[in-house]
Amino acid sequence: MIYFKKTLLTCLILAIPLLNYANSNEILEKQRTLFQQAQSALNKHDYNQYKQLKQQLGNYPLQDYLEYRYLRLNLAQLTPATLTQFLQKNNDDVFYAAHLRNFWLDNLAKNQQWQQYLNQYQEPQIPARQCTRLKALIITGQHQQALSEIPKLWLVGRSQHQNCDYAFQYWEKQGKLTDKLRWQRLELALQNQQFSLANYLAKSVAESSKAKH
Repeated sequence: MIYFKKTLLTCLILAIPLLNYANSNEILEKQRTLFQQAQSALNKHDYNQYKQLKQQLGNYPLQDYLEYRYLRLNLAQLTPATLTQFLQKNNDDVFYAAHLRNFWLDNLAKNQQWQQYLNQYQEPQIPARQCTRLKALIITGQHQQALSEIPKLWLVGRSQHQNCDYAFQYWEKQGKLTDKLRWQRLELALQNQQFSLANYLAKSVAESSKAKH
């Protein structure tokens, strides 16, 4: 009898992890279904349904992905505080934080919210956004800061993004774009076999020299 009780107790102890595992699987499967439904709600722009489903997800690992998608879809309607809260929460996540910040920056530039653009800007960034930042600095009156940073974006041996045109034109109007700088970039372009850019710069040098005489 004692042997039977010990055996039964051992079986029960061994069964507990299996029961917990089955329960965990059931919860995870339910969360997967809720996640897919929330995804579908986002695709349909049914944000009330999305919020109701998201609240039921508990600690599901892909919650932040859903929130990222929701914020990205609603950038124009959300407050800076809401977006900043998400960015701070996911600061260590390159995908969520960096991608959302970049979409936000592009939206701010589109809507000419230049000071907010400067507030949210973070390096590293692609040249297009670096140049948009220079434009924001110029428009918000931070001219010296912009002028000090333009040369590093000018002195490259390739064509820059069209977002750089505003800063380069301002720089030239301020008399900071010298023939020496034009020649330096022309040489960089030739080294990189960027012959179209080199031809453009050669004409620019010729026109500049002609204007001085």
